[in-house]
Amino acid sequence: QAGRANVRNNVFGGNLAVPINQTYSVTGNYSDGFMKFGSAQVGQVGSLLSTTFRSYGGGILAKVSPQDSLMLNQTNSEFSYESSGGGSFTTHGGTLGWMHTLTQNFTMTSTGGVQVLKGEFQSAATSTTLAPTASFLLSWRDRTTALMASYGLSVQPTFQFQSQVLLVHTGSLTVTQVTPISQLLAVASVSVGVGDQYGASSRSPVSYSTYGGAAGLVYKFSSRTFMGLNYNYSNSENKFGGTSFVFDRHVVQFNLTQAFY
Repeated sequence: QAGRANVRNNVFGGNLAVPINQTYSVTGNYSDGFMKFGSAQVGQVGSLLSTTFRSYGGGILAKVSPQDSLMLNQTNSEFSYESSGGGSFTTHGGTLGWMHTLTQNFTMTSTGGVQVLKGEFQSAATSTTLAPTASFLLSWRDRTTALMASYGLSVQPTFQFQSQVLLVHTGSLTVTQVTPISQLLAVASVSVGVGDQYGASSRSPVSYSTYGGAAGLVYKFSSRTFMGLNYNYSNSENKFGGTSFVFDRHVVQFNLTQAFY
């Protein structure tokens, strides 16, 4: 049975790029955050798992031609469960990326790499294994319309049933359209995701699949201040052992954004 539970999610992070010359730049990134769940209003099959996480890395970006840039990065991540049963895992690895401008309006960015995955769950260390990581982004834009299609492959923590590592595939398509009303944008998107247990073995494997869509309006008060109103729908199926739990969610969200740049 699906039930509501309060959740607090906070992420702090930053990115840095320092040019060395006209061709090369040094890059770095860092993020730190948590996701914590409160008590569910009705009984849950399997507890919700509060998690803290951290990622950091750095690398080199080389602009090898007016249309092409190459990126070589070293990546690290740390995940730790605060809930009963505990557990943690880390990844260390590297990625190689390519950014290509096909036309003035059309760009492509792709990355791929491998990570060393090591964890400890239920007080038992797991064997060290390799995990793939990848991303792909197509972006097209003109004066009135922007279109983005993306795919991602990464390892992520579970948030219910038991602490384990998931290998997650995600895909999304987003369209942004200028409206006849000045400074008002319309946004629509669809997304899918599939996650399967990876690395650690268990008699009761964990997996999930989800799909959803969103639509909304964004009003630009200035180049730094935005107000948005969005409707989101998602449908999820969580599997634990041989049992499936299916639920959907409808959310109407209002947000106000202030950028500092």
